[in-house]
Amino acid sequence: KSSRLEERFCWLWVAAAFRKMDITMTEEAFDEQKIDYVDFKGVTAPLLSKVREGAALCRTEKIRCVIGIGGGTCMDVAKAVAF
Repeated sequence: KSSRLEERFCWLWVAAAFRKMDITMTEEAFDEQKIDYVDFKGVTAPLLSKVREGAALCRTEKIRCVIGIGGGTCMDVAKAVAF
């Protein structure tokens, strides 16, 4: 995916919290605006191992912004990864 922005976004969601349609709509909106993103799926509990995995992904992919999409667990993990 190409991007008009220098930043890349990493977005996280709790799989059970979102219907497939909601995920598809988010992906389509990012693609439509040519926003480059990396998704980090499968956050089902606020575990330190998931935070470390997400942080490693952000370092590897040079992510500058983390967007949490989903419920409280997803928001908690997104904030910890961004920190």
